[in-house]
Amino acid sequence: MTHVASRARVSKKAFVVFAVVALTMILLAVMVMFRGMVDEGRRMQIVEVVDGTTVKINAHGEEKLVKMAGLTAGPRNPDGLRVGPALCMGEKSYVWLRDRLVTGATAVVDIEEVDGEEYASFRMAGEDVNLAMIEEGMAAPTGVGVGEAEASEMRSVNEKAYTRNIGLYDLEERCTLNSELYEAEYALDVISDDVEPSIAKIDEKSVELGQAVDNVRLVQEDIHNLDPEGTDFVNTVWGPSKDLLVAEADEIADRGMKRLRDLNDRRNEIYSR
Repeated sequence: MTHVASRARVSKKAFVVFAVVALTMILLAVMVMFRGMVDEGRRMQIVEVVDGTTVKINAHGEEKLVKMAGLTAGPRNPDGLRVGPALCMGEKSYVWLRDRLVTGATAVVDIEEVDGEEYASFRMAGEDVNLAMIEEGMAAPTGVGVGEAEASEMRSVNEKAYTRNIGLYDLEERCTLNSELYEAEYALDVISDDVEPSIAKIDEKSVELGQAVDNVRLVQEDIHNLDPEGTDFVNTVWGPSKDLLVAEADEIADRGMKRLRDLNDRRNEIYSR
């Protein structure tokens, strides 16, 4: 009798385990189906990439322009006639985004409305396109249209782009503030301190060196005028790095001014003989 009761208890326990496993599998199936339905509702067709910040999409039969969520890129400059940090890499950013959000392709799109403007986050082939754009230095983070977790991740990859000197922080991209400072420093450093010990030659060298220092100070002024809280393109891109850029620019300018003072001391020494 005891043996029969024991067998009954085992069977009941097995049934409970089976029921729990079955229920779990049903719930997982429902979740997968629900997720598929949600993803299907988020799938939208790319109509056209307008620039590095704006994309036209077909949202279930309705064409609309949306902004890239969480980032900003330079305006397009197809003829290359305009120059400077305010237009930096606009055409390259556009091409980068166009090559990923290909016309006619389908992407998973999340849209957030902020102050009457629609901001979109794009995923294609499992890639977070918005995040990748910042990671490659093709755009700078704004935090607009994304949650705090996403905004924090975007800031993190942007800092890595800065340390890697790529995209908007590339020393070889002449429109970047980093490049402008590097070029000004290089022009200063290639001027030799060797000079014939005559007032005329020292004056010539002083003029040459003074022009190079002036170029450094022009970039230095632009850097000092950066506003980390500013929302325009230049401040959004380089404002967060202002302290680093200021320290570098000040050191270069001070070094140039010291060389000018040394030349002036040599001139005064010759003059007083």
